[in-house]
Amino acid sequence: MKMILGKYETRGIPVIIIIIALVLSICFVISTLYEKTQMSGKITWYSIDEIDKAEKLIFLDVSTKWCKPCNMMDEYTFKNNKVSSFIQSNFFPVKIDGGDSLGIEFCKNYQITVYPTLLIIEPKTKKEIKRIEGFSAPDFLLKELQEIIDTQTE
Repeated sequence: MKMILGKYETRGIPVIIIIIALVLSICFVISTLYEKTQMSGKITWYSIDEIDKAEKLIFLDVSTKWCKPCNMMDEYTFKNNKVSSFIQSNFFPVKIDGGDSLGIEFCKNYQITVYPTLLIIEPKTKKEIKRIEGFSAPDFLLKELQEIIDTQTE
């Protein structure tokens, strides 16, 4: 059975369904490309040995290789352009592996028992200003970090 809609012959499939499928496919491709452009950020991480060079607040990511939420932070949160730009501009970013000998000692000193743990530390006194434990989505982390910056500039 043939259906004729205007001058288009559809052979049983209404033209509107074909158009909707095509539009949805195009939207999916565009959103995927947009998401990839939003996830290309890069943070230049320093090691714990370089912490004395810090002149800005220290943003310290304590994570481990085996921690799934830590890996999600690396792949999702820290690659977000807004997050990576904000951290790079406003903080001295340091990454510590809580599973190696130096990291284990650091975790004891700062009483870290959860991975990931993000610490904001004052560079001169090494005093902890803020602690964020567990996975943080980009929007949540940006909000928390902006509040810290706002508090420091008051």
